[in-house]
Amino acid sequence: PIVIGIQDLVTLLVIGMAIGSKWLIMGRRRQGRYNWDESSYCQRWQVYLSSLAFIRSAFYGRGVLEYIRGSAYLVWYFRILGAQIGKDVCLYPLGADPMMTEPDLVQIGDQACIDDASVIAHINSQGQFSLNTVAVGERATLKRFSRVLSGGAVLKGATLLEHTLLLAGDIADAYSVWQGWPAQMVAAPPSPGPVRASIQTVSLVSKAEPSGTKKTSEVDDTDRWCWKP
Repeated sequence: PIVIGIQDLVTLLVIGMAIGSKWLIMGRRRQGRYNWDESSYCQRWQVYLSSLAFIRSAFYGRGVLEYIRGSAYLVWYFRILGAQIGKDVCLYPLGADPMMTEPDLVQIGDQACIDDASVIAHINSQGQFSLNTVAVGERATLKRFSRVLSGGAVLKGATLLEHTLLLAGDIADAYSVWQGWPAQMVAAPPSPGPVRASIQTVSLVSKAEPSGTKKTSEVDDTDRWCWKP
């Protein structure tokens, strides 16, 4: 019992240090451009990643988060880091490397499931570094080895099958199924045309665009995707 108690205490301490270092070094991430030669963001991010070595290498290299994957504890952890996550959400039941890289910019609706998938809110191209939000709608599913890039949105009830890449700014229509690298729709939603979905963790409203539409420009915080029935 003493050994178990010490181990639990160390685990809580490590997680607390990871949370503290995030807010101390990074603060709250916001949408925008953070080019390497114009902003300190990328340097601070590298320092922050180095500070996470203890949480990634704990327990003989498996890491602390591997032991709470798929549980409510992992949802609480990412909420504390700034993610907007709804009810009854399952995160990384099979683990993931990496998990959310920018949880502050991730919005996940009720009863969504993200398996061993990547949710990436940044784009880094030849020193041009930008951050955009990523939305996963209510009851949406991201299966193993799927990937959603910066500015992407998976609407209500949509599914990304295994080995699927949703490009930056793409929108997966509600109740549709996507697969491929890059993603292509393999099963259309039950009703034709654009479908509007609901993400309870966001408050603003803008019209969802048809399948295959790409938003290549950055989206302002006041014009972010949110769908209401």
